[in-house]
Order: sequence, then structure tokens, then C-alpha cells
Amino acid sequence: MKTLFKLDLRSLALTRMLLGLLAFCDIFNRIGQINDFYSDKGILPRWLLHQQFQISWRAGLLDLIGDPSFVFIVALFGLIASFAMIIGLRTRLNVFLTWLVIMSFQARFPEANHGGDNLMRLLLFMSMFLPMNAFFSVDQMKKKTEVHNVEYFSVFTVAWFCQIFYMYFFTFYYKWEPSWFRDYDSVYYALSLDMFTTSLGKALLNYPFLMKFSSFFTMWLEGLGCFLLLIPYRRNYFVSLAILLFVALHGGIWLTIVLGSFPPACLILWLALIPSPWWDKAQALILKMVPNLSTKVFLLKLADKTCVSDIKLKLSRTTKAFGVFFIILTFAWNLEGAAILPSFDIKSPFNEVVFLLQWNQQWNMFAPKPMRNDGWWIVQANLRDGRQWDILNDKAYTEARPENLAATYPSTQWRKFMTNLYSNHNETYLLQFGKFLCRRWNTSEHNGQDVLNYQLIFMRDLTAPQGQAPNPVQKQVIWNHNCF
Repeated sequence: MKTLFKLDLRSLALTRMLLGLLAFCDIFNRIGQINDFYSDKGILPRWLLHQQFQISWRAGLLDLIGDPSFVFIVALFGLIASFAMIIGLRTRLNVFLTWLVIMSFQARFPEANHGGDNLMRLLLFMSMFLPMNAFFSVDQMKKKTEVHNVEYFSVFTVAWFCQIFYMYFFTFYYKWEPSWFRDYDSVYYALSLDMFTTSLGKALLNYPFLMKFSSFFTMWLEGLGCFLLLIPYRRNYFVSLAILLFVALHGGIWLTIVLGSFPPACLILWLALIPSPWWDKAQALILKMVPNLSTKVFLLKLADKTCVSDIKLKLSRTTKAFGVFFIILTFAWNLEGAAILPSFDIKSPFNEVVFLLQWNQQWNMFAPKPMRNDGWWIVQANLRDGRQWDILNDKAYTEARPENLAATYPSTQWRKFMTNLYSNHNETYLLQFGKFLCRRWNTSEHNGQDVLNYQLIFMRDLTAPQGQAPNPVQKQVIWNHNCF
């Protein structure tokens, strides 16, 4: 087991820096959405969240105070903590603070969360129990304890590998549908969703064979690729092969589909597995290329076999037991969500533990097959002066297709929220969203031209099967709202 589930301490250091950078960008992005999602001035005030949508024991810092200034302060602490995590300063404490801020934002408005949020939160949680600062950190340069082996094994390295298996096994299970394993048209449908697709993704639609091959490759790599990690013979070779294949998969997704933090989080998940020979060769190559002696000394110092004393390499029995508990409970959660065993049910208090520590996860993205409901949102608002105006996009009302449909969504959170709004038709969210739009428009400077009422409209563009003529766009009125 130690041979299969060990991680190089330098790979963990790289993971720490990249994960800290991703968390920093995520928190910075959410600052611009404080008045939309994360304060009482937004779509969902705290009293309604707690009354109708809050799950027992799921909580965060943003539940304490709903004022935007407080939320901004929490975000600022998160930015400081994530930056300290990147440079490896008081690493364990700052990983914890970064996780706490991230999970607080996610718990405050769950309707805008996606798979990337889940994965980033879980990686931050596991990182609290791993020696992420053994290399390339301020901690390492301040306090040193000699390490005789750069390869590290613990119950939480096993948990890291288990999270990989959970994620890909269950997404493979959710995708067990003819679109993925027989018709091979899933990637075609995914890239036909203009609300997600980049210009490169749209260009690839011109290659039908590539669409079918990509569907086949994605399905079976997710289903079988992780087993490369369990081959003990020439272990480093097969782990390297798995890393390259999955990096190619998620790198391709990142270039073609707008999915927020999900592709980079997946890359970070795999880069933690980089085996030791990669680092040994990289170190030798870099030192050969660096002519300056003082720079060489500094690089050798960062790559020295030392680690800080504030994270023990040997875990206590209690911590080990907690790690085993994490592995088992997260597997049980995924098993229950997939309904593989219909009678299986996680009872209290384990449900409460999952939500308290934010271990909840579900890997059903583009499953059982990609949705076909593409389209764009418009708001047909009647202003006090008799004009019609699209107050969602702040332009004259028109039903014409936007030139760049994906750009009509201000962020990944907005795209996820609006997608859920269409899928679920939750009247409470629709009402609150209506109040929010009226409030946002009528309290802004629009020369006194208040909105009297509006219709929330989705212009549904149902994706036609490959090779068939496009379907006509359907105008669907989702909600009618009176502002006064």
C-alpha cells in the first residue's frame, strides 16, 4: 500500500501553490458578486436561506452577518490566507482559513455551486492534514527538520487517491448511457451549448469523427484510467501515463468549455501525483541552465530535503482514525447519491458530519448525457416612460441571438444559477430573483425610469442531432413579475 499511495513532498508543495492560487482567484472573483449572492442585499437574504434552503449543520461565516462590508472583510481575510498558502507561510493555519472562507461562500448560496467548487473545497480540506510546506515555502526556510525521504505516505495520501477514484468511478457510472458508450455524440452535444463553449470548441464541431472519438476517449478514460494507479510494476511509469492522459483530458476541456474552477482543480488533483523522478530530472536540468552561483544556492536551498516541524510527518492515532473515517464516509455519500444500492441510506449523525465539514459531493456533470437546452436569457421590462428595456443585459429589448452567448453570463456562478433556475423552476428563487432585479434597477441611476413589471424569458435553442437542421428557437416565458 505504501508503494502505491505515496506522494512526493515536492509534488505536494506544487499542489499547495497552485491550489492557493486557484483559491485566491476564486475569492477575488466572488468579491464582485457580494451584492448578488452573498449578502442580504442579494437574491437570497439569510432569513430565507435558513427558513427554506438551509440544511441542518451546513453553516459558514457568512451566516453570522449579512452586511456586504462584513462579507468583504471575510473575503479579504481569505485573500490574505490564500496568498500566505501560496508562499507557504504558517501553512497549516492558512490552509484552514482558506478552506473556511471558501466553504463559507459556497454555503451562503448553494444554488450557484458547481463541481469545481466541490473539488476545490475537498482538496483544501485534505491539504490541512498533509505536509504541504515541506518544500518551496517560507516555513521550510525558517525552521528545518531533516527528512531522509522525499516520498511521503499517510492515511491522507490514501484519501487523495481515493478521492480520484470516487470522482471518476461515479462520473463513469452516471454516464452509463448510450450517448456516451454507443452513439458517441455526447461531446458534440456538450460543445453545441453556446452558453458554455469557447471559440475553439465551436471550431471543433466541424470534425464529426473527432467528436465521436472524444466521447469514446472521455468515457473510457474516466472509467478505466484510474486503474493505472494500482499497477505496482513500474509504478512511476504508469502513474506518469495516467497523469499525462488526464491532464490532456482536462486541459482539452479547459480550452473548449467554460466550466470555471473545475478544469484547473482537476489538473491540481493530478499534479499532486507527480512521481519523484520527474523532480530529480527537473532539478538537474534547472541547475544546469542557471549560470548564476547565488541563484543556484537559493534553488538548492528550496529543494533541500528538509521540512518544517509544525506539521508532523507521523500522524497521531486519532488523526489516522479521522482520515479513515473521511475515506469511508465520503465513499458512502457517493454510493448513496448514485443509488447503486437503493436501500442504502446514510443515517444521522453522519449526514450532519458531512454537511458540517462540507464533504458533500456529486460527480454527475454532463451526465447521464449533456443537456440539449441551449439558449439565452432576456428580460422584457416595461419602464415608467413606456419603453421596453432588457434590464438583465441593460440594453434595448430584442429577441435577437447574442453574438457571444457565453459572454452574457457575468461569471460561472451566474451561469450555474440561471441554469438551475431554468431546470428547477423554483418559485421561491424566481420570486427573489424578480425582487432583486427590480431593486437593482430601481435603486440605480436610470434617470428616474423605474421598472413597473417584466417578463423573464428564456430563448430556448434545442440542440439538433448531429447532421440535422437546427431547431427553431422557442420563446419561453419563465416568470411574470410586478415591481410595484
